[in-house]
Amino acid sequence: MRNISEPMIIGGDFNTILWLDERAGGNGCLFTDSLEFGAWIDNLSLIDMGFKGSKFTWKRGCEERNFVAKRLDRVLCCANGRLKWQEPTCTHSPFLSSDYAPLFLQLCPVVKGDPRRRPFWFEAAWLKHESFKDHLDASWKNDISTPEALHILWVKLKRWNAEVFGDVQRKKDKTVEEL
Repeated sequence: MRNISEPMIIGGDFNTILWLDERAGGNGCLFTDSLEFGAWIDNLSLIDMGFKGSKFTWKRGCEERNFVAKRLDRVLCCANGRLKWQEPTCTHSPFLSSDYAPLFLQLCPVVKGDPRRRPFWFEAAWLKHESFKDHLDASWKNDISTPEALHILWVKLKRWNAEVFGDVQRKKDKTVEEL
């Protein structure tokens, strides 16, 4: 399992924390299972996909003297999974009738409005095109500030993308219409 080649996601209740700030209340130390869990994640080169919402996914006790909350649940992925799903969101939903908060994982962002008018995104397909590296080298300016250089690069990459790949969404719509 060390050489994971396919995109993979592992998620759920791991029943331990990785860091002291993933708990509130209780004693203030990490146990052996936390250290072993961290080592397991490192050995498999897994990436925590992060979260939105409450910091904790489990809680116990209502009064300050016996209250404990922890982030026991999480979603991890391998590097190929992170490349495949570049904008995932894992949301810690509110606690309802359980001492656990449900997780909601969305791998692709919700597209609002016209998807052809989305913000500029780097396209992984560019890396496979034979002229991309030369175009990138020729477009980068070292003699100006980074924000200015990035803006110039952004303009040139958008133009290069249109010239080389064309309007992919329009081509897709046309192909679907023909089918």
